[in-house]
Amino acid sequence: MRRSVGHHEGALSPCCVKTPPSVSSHYTPKGHLHVGKVPNTGDLEIYEAPFDASKKPTSLIICAYDIFGFHPNTKEVCDNIALATGARVIMPDFYRGDYWSESRRWVKHNPKDSGSNCVICSFNVAFSSIQLMYSWVTYHGSWGQTKQDLINIIEFYKAHEGIHSVGIFGMCWGGKVSVWAGSEIPAIRCAGLIHPSGVSIDEADKIHCPVIVLPSRDEIDFVIILVKQFLQFQI
Repeated sequence: MRRSVGHHEGALSPCCVKTPPSVSSHYTPKGHLHVGKVPNTGDLEIYEAPFDASKKPTSLIICAYDIFGFHPNTKEVCDNIALATGARVIMPDFYRGDYWSESRRWVKHNPKDSGSNCVICSFNVAFSSIQLMYSWVTYHGSWGQTKQDLINIIEFYKAHEGIHSVGIFGMCWGGKVSVWAGSEIPAIRCAGLIHPSGVSIDEADKIHCPVIVLPSRDEIDFVIILVKQFLQFQI
């Protein structure tokens, strides 16, 4: 059962609604999927990138995807990171197969509308799309369920797969998950935020591990904020 969360917990960058994905992928993932491997996770499916078992990797990197869920592009990222680091890299299907889709986001308006009516209509469509997306993320992006999934996964890999250290990175909504995990799950040793959504500078004090933040054009540049705060303090 997923708990309800406030909009501020899963707030998304405006570009998530304004800009449709422009990248298609013909990549064929090299890893494998497994269901039921981790106890107490029910029907949670996990994608695992290829790794060299003979080297007995002791590091686990968890990928928290964006609202579009399992996608060849994201699996390709996992495969490349596993190849580059030699670590175990997994991507849990936190949404249980029910991802955000273009059909949910883009609402067609009457092509006969023009002028001011068209502008108003476009505004209403954009507003309704944002509200719909927030509501969807509020339910599917519950930190309560996601946190429990992560704890179960980490405990299993440490107890049965020879894992000693665990890191997490995420994109968009997954970036927010990385912040939560770095704040509330002691086993997380480092976190990465790529195009993070719903993240504020105030959350930095709660994180107990090193974090790398990689914002895109539409996100806040936290470095600038920190520099300004530092300069104000010095003055």
